[in-house]
Amino acid sequence: MAVGGRKGQVYPSNTRIHRTLPAPFDKDGTITIATPITILVPIAGDNYTRIYFKANKAGTLKFQFVRPFPESAVYDTKAVVDVTTVADIEKLVDIPVEGESQIKITFTPDATGTISYCDVCHNWGI
Repeated sequence: MAVGGRKGQVYPSNTRIHRTLPAPFDKDGTITIATPITILVPIAGDNYTRIYFKANKAGTLKFQFVRPFPESAVYDTKAVVDVTTVADIEKLVDIPVEGESQIKITFTPDATGTISYCDVCHNWGI
């Protein structure tokens, strides 16, 4: 029997949930020039949240922490700075979470096109 060290779970484990987002961020979802699309994502219990995003048009991703349910007002303090995306290039964004329960994700495209994917990886740590 080994002494010392730490026995953890083998990856993948139930401490990580990786999922695709539904409409309007779903695969092949339509985006219209200068028209923001928004989704509210529960993040309670996360140590950090990782977003994988790709669209066939460039634009800007905005992330805002939201007050606890049933509230819907966003905090003035930014989760992360706005992120510029490039057409057909995957963007990965790590967002540190310090107990917040919801994050609002907004994408404003620079042209009309489609979403390739938007996946969220919740990491609860080990």
